[in-house]
Amino acid sequence: MEEIFEFENKSYLVSLLVMTRKNPKNLRKLIDNFTNLADKDLNNYEFIVSVDFDDRETIDLIKEISNESTNLKFIVSSRLRGYSSMNEFQRDAAYMARGKYLMVIGDDAEMVTPNWNKILQDKLTEFKFYFCNFDWIELDGTVNNIKDLPEPEWAEDRTFLSSVGVNFHDFIYICFPRKIVELWGFISPHALTDNFIGDVAKRVTYFPWETPVYEFIDEVKLNHFDNLPSRPANNSSFNSEKVHLTYRYFINDSLFFDCANKVKEYVEWEKWHKQHKLNVINDFRNSGLNMKEYFNMK
Repeated sequence: MEEIFEFENKSYLVSLLVMTRKNPKNLRKLIDNFTNLADKDLNNYEFIVSVDFDDRETIDLIKEISNESTNLKFIVSSRLRGYSSMNEFQRDAAYMARGKYLMVIGDDAEMVTPNWNKILQDKLTEFKFYFCNFDWIELDGTVNNIKDLPEPEWAEDRTFLSSVGVNFHDFIYICFPRKIVELWGFISPHALTDNFIGDVAKRVTYFPWETPVYEFIDEVKLNHFDNLPSRPANNSSFNSEKVHLTYRYFINDSLFFDCANKVKEYVEWEKWHKQHKLNVINDFRNSGLNMKEYFNMK
């Protein structure tokens, strides 16, 4: 990471981690789109934009936008290995985030739902992976909803259908607790962050316990534009097909289950901690003692 530009330090509900490269028009459109559809009474989200050091046009645009908005930060980083380093760019953005939850998006996203941040405020209440609804829009204009998309051939051995018949592996827009980065030490060990998180959520469901750690938010819908015309088709640093092919060989079940177990342990600890605090409060209230007397007794 070469430079970090930060304009404020406060807490938010959700931090939108925006990955972009040489697409200033799309980035401007994305920020305007999310901002215009947000509930203006709730200042509960922020943008954290990751941009390459050689992308001067985008850097200039972000500086211009930052003069208009107080909820935007950005990171100027080296290229590293391009698209293959996406998870490293996301990790750096996550360390900078002040949201309780994170959502990774690219400059090929579009929000559809009005007051999306108000809906998320009502929905994001627990330590869970929240999967948002979206349409996948092909270059020729073909529209497919996430629930209608088939499992890609390269991931056929990772297929998982939830109780509502949705394949976790295909979800792109996922809100997840920032605490995850602390528990795992990364957002994802591979560039395909959305696939990795979906696969971890899949493994958590294998454990025999009652607390679900995922939820589908149909009320918040986005559009994902596949292969934007403005994106260089032959740019080797953005060859997502090659990156996808490496995923099934790079990731193994032991890593999935290790991350899933960390989620399980934390959720169970959080549940115990909340109950313990409640027990202490009730015990104190029933004791008839003042706080000093109570804790001296303990």
